[in-house]
Amino acid sequence: MGPSVEITPALKAAFEGAFAALDSAHQPRSGGEWSWRTEGVPGGAPAETLLDSEGCVQAHYASLGTAVLWQGRRLPVAQVVDTFAAQDLSLLSKVRAFTLACEGFVERTCLPAPDGFVLCYGFPVRPAWRIGRAYMGYSVLQEFWRLGISAEDAARAEVAGDLGFEQDADWPEDLALLFAEHAGKLGVPFLRDAEFLRWRFDERPGVKYAKCLLRRGQDLVGWAVLRVTTWSGERVALVCDRFCVPGDEAGEFALDHWLGTRALAGGVTHLVGASGEHGPELADAQRRGWRVGRSEYCMVGRSFDPARPVHDWARRLRWNLGDTDLV
Repeated sequence: MGPSVEITPALKAAFEGAFAALDSAHQPRSGGEWSWRTEGVPGGAPAETLLDSEGCVQAHYASLGTAVLWQGRRLPVAQVVDTFAAQDLSLLSKVRAFTLACEGFVERTCLPAPDGFVLCYGFPVRPAWRIGRAYMGYSVLQEFWRLGISAEDAARAEVAGDLGFEQDADWPEDLALLFAEHAGKLGVPFLRDAEFLRWRFDERPGVKYAKCLLRRGQDLVGWAVLRVTTWSGERVALVCDRFCVPGDEAGEFALDHWLGTRALAGGVTHLVGASGEHGPELADAQRRGWRVGRSEYCMVGRSFDPARPVHDWARRLRWNLGDTDLV
């Protein structure tokens, strides 16, 4: 797959102008955030920038590389991020420029290119989604269900006597073995290992995440990551990442307890998480008191592997908010 694109002053200016036009609350991205998104991504951060004859940015199509576990096999996939067309273009020219940037990205980085991505996915803003659906083969993969519970209710969840928390500890290297052993029982999950979790939650500049490891005795059985922030205009604690050994109900209640307790300590009264539309996770969460509702987002994507069509991805994928660039 291709290398990360050079983040030039012209690209930064075009990016800021495009996203400020879409969102009046947009805040300029720091240099540290740019570096984090392009220089240390475990799965790479290839991108395609389309320039005109004078070197002006016409469109940009970028990604954060990652992987999924499909029946124990690690497959490279990419989250599409930071896509835009220059604001001074006509609508027709924006569509053309955006499409050319996408086509260049696909040719260099996706199957059948060597070691190419088998899937590109994202949670696009509406203009990008409309163009992607019409011109670039995007399809809806899953709904984006919003999960909610009061922090007090979550904090009241029982913690079994054989379970304990390690708060804000380093990610252990054997975490990947636990995840690989159990995660695939629920579908096709996005990869979790110490390298990814460090990059995603420990190394991001300017954003503070709380985290815990859940152990039964000395054995790791799960973890959770929390961020206090504003989401859809509301001050909440976001469940950015969460895993528990499938079927360990006591472990799930213990994670609820930790999340609720940390949310209250952070001065917020409501927990918010997310889930796709398939699998038992929604029903399990509802049994523990979480409420489920629709959000303004959906997960879209495009498959580049004929053996794994879009409907297979839609049925099997399992993800957390940490697999989005929304948190």
